[in-house]
Amino acid sequence: MKQNAVWVALVLLTVAAGAGCDNEHPISDPPRTISSRSAPEGSASSTPLPAPTSTTARPASTEPTEPSEPAAGHATVLVYLGLKYSGDPNAYLPGTSNSYVTLYADGTVLRGLPAEGPSGYEVSSRSVPDTGTFTSDGTTLEITWSAGERVEVRPGQDGHFVMYGTDYGLLDDLGGVTLSGTYRRASGGSGGRISFRSGKRFTDTGITADTGLLTTENPRGSGKYSVTENTLLLRYDDGGRQSFSVYALPQNLEALSSLVIAGFVFDLDQ
Repeated sequence: MKQNAVWVALVLLTVAAGAGCDNEHPISDPPRTISSRSAPEGSASSTPLPAPTSTTARPASTEPTEPSEPAAGHATVLVYLGLKYSGDPNAYLPGTSNSYVTLYADGTVLRGLPAEGPSGYEVSSRSVPDTGTFTSDGTTLEITWSAGERVEVRPGQDGHFVMYGTDYGLLDDLGGVTLSGTYRRASGGSGGRISFRSGKRFTDTGITADTGLLTTENPRGSGKYSVTENTLLLRYDDGGRQSFSVYALPQNLEALSSLVIAGFVFDLDQ
């Protein structure tokens, strides 16, 4: 698919039609971008997204939760990235530092993208100014941050919205993607690599130390991997587990030549 057909999506959040609806519907799958792995070339879905199931933030949990596959036809996490154009008008770079907005199906919102991945992340464990709730009337997304500030945005026909002077676009969730080849950090780092091969297998030489995860552990070894809603989960053969946020900029979706893993760019070895 052509790279100049990038990231076009409708991201309107809408309340269930009709008066008296209970509105108990999770966020359904967001329309794929035209440059998405699964979208037909030159087309985009116009299916709106239902409203969140509630506007009450989830309680904090003392046990870590594991990313899990969403129910068929439904997504539980939508991640938007603050964008800026690079020298190529058809390519993007991340905007300002930590310029993410993550929406959850229960009506909670996070200003940021957890390094361990958004799927299964407990929003209430984040510092208060970075969390809040959201509602939608079908054309307007209203966010109320925990500190009391309210922000109202209106997604445009290109699927983007502007907040705090930053243009945000919806990320492809990479759900179920099959990865292949060896990735290493594009610059800096300790030289750790992760190789993906058939059968959803991986071999990790220690990439955790090269990411934004706040941990002293740097597991190594082989195992099986899965990708769900911008979360890469590694299950090591020795029983260990590690998860990371993961996404590809729109110009890299087709070949997956570069991934952003827990905040750092990892390039595919050529």
